[in-house]
Amino acid sequence: MNRVVQKVAAVSPTSRKASAKASAAAQTIESRCPPKSAAAARSKLQTRIHDVLHREIAFIHNPEFNHRDAKRKILKETAVQTGPTESPQGPRVAVQNGPVGYFAELHEHALLTSDQQTTLFRRMNYLKFRANALRSALTLRTADESAINEIERLLAEARKSRDQIIMANLRLVVSIAKKYASNYHTFEDLLSDGHLSLMRATEKFDYGLGYQFSTYATYAIRNDFFRIFKRQQQDSERLESGVDELAAVGDDDADEDLRAAEEYRQYQLLLQAMQGNLEDRDRRIVMLRFGIDQQNGPQTLKEVGQHLALSKERVRQLETRAIAKLKQYVEGHQ
Repeated sequence: MNRVVQKVAAVSPTSRKASAKASAAAQTIESRCPPKSAAAARSKLQTRIHDVLHREIAFIHNPEFNHRDAKRKILKETAVQTGPTESPQGPRVAVQNGPVGYFAELHEHALLTSDQQTTLFRRMNYLKFRANALRSALTLRTADESAINEIERLLAEARKSRDQIIMANLRLVVSIAKKYASNYHTFEDLLSDGHLSLMRATEKFDYGLGYQFSTYATYAIRNDFFRIFKRQQQDSERLESGVDELAAVGDDDADEDLRAAEEYRQYQLLLQAMQGNLEDRDRRIVMLRFGIDQQNGPQTLKEVGQHLALSKERVRQLETRAIAKLKQYVEGHQ
């Protein structure tokens, strides 16, 4: 199109203004109809900008971050190497391969000294502090690719430090999980839950208070275990007491035959409540978890998940929802 405009200008020298307008219009049309690759790149950048501007960047602040030479001192500290390089998605943990894979993973990562852990916690939080400061100064209008690249780079470096801390403290999860493992709470289930607790503890630990991270993480993991145990115990008690709540218990003086008949009737009422209020999958989860009509007895979250092709956490969520529905039904028929 520009070539056509140039030819018109050469033939009619007096129409230079018109040709200039035509050229500008052509450029406007071209800018409005960019190549697909350019449009895709811009769309991708807009998505990244939106993600960064709306992402929560949580960190533990320390006064030393505000020092004039904080960047030089903190980021120039000797890097701590604990094992293989971790992936951007998070630390590579072989829980899904069973205890054998998990224990093999432990030997790849050395324990950290107190100073090394402090270095990593300081670095992790300072990197997120800087990323948050840059993000806070941006808007949808002012954000550009270079700024987004820098924020993402800082957060990626922070994750590396976090993952090094986590991988170096996996032995702590193992030692605690061994103490609390049982038939109902398997060692492998507790490894998975304990790893999540360790990740949360790493994000919330304030290295500036001078405490040992191992002490803080131990309390965090134990408390999470106790909350899980308490919640599961409450769910179990609700389900078991549902039999008594669905129908009044017979006279204490009734003979054994009448008592057995009453208990059977209550059990049938409970099954009826499950049949009428739960979806097939939720009903199956409850029956497997509590060993109802199951020859092998109660099953763990992981076993139920494998049976139904669901994650352990998803089974937990569905179980809690199902029991809440049964409890609501029971309360409405008291």
